Amino acid sequence: MQSMTQILAVIMLVFIGAVIIRSVIQGSSFKKVIAHVIEVEVSQRTAPEDNTQYTAYVPIYEYEVDGTKYTARGSVSRDHPAYNVGDTREIIYNTKDPNEVHLRRHNKNKSTIGIVLIILGIALAAIAFLYS
Repeated sequence: MQSMTQILAVIMLVFIGAVIIRSVIQGSSFKKVIAHVIEVEVSQRTAPEDNTQYTAYVPIYEYEVDGTKYTARGSVSRDHPAYNVGDTREIIYNTKDPNEVHLRRHNKNKSTIGIVLIILGIALAAIAFLYS
């Protein structure tokens, strides 16, 4: 029974590592572009956890890909705007669908984590094989 658990653990490590590496490879179809804040939406909202009122700020970004302009909504911030009209920031867009953007940088360590998990899975399989 213990060897079956070890085999399942190894399979899971290798599978998770492969999934992470696959997501990094698919993410390689993203490119960086400079976006400009063209508007900051301001609204009053209610916090669901304690029903307090707060002011929410959402920057609206404009960016250009191959001569076509696109817009994207940023993340909500409280108390003061994270960005002001005219500010710029680097965003990442999908080259297959420029409407899909990521405002946070991709984690370059993802592929390293995937590779480590696969190596760990293979090492555990080898150890289990040697000691069985």
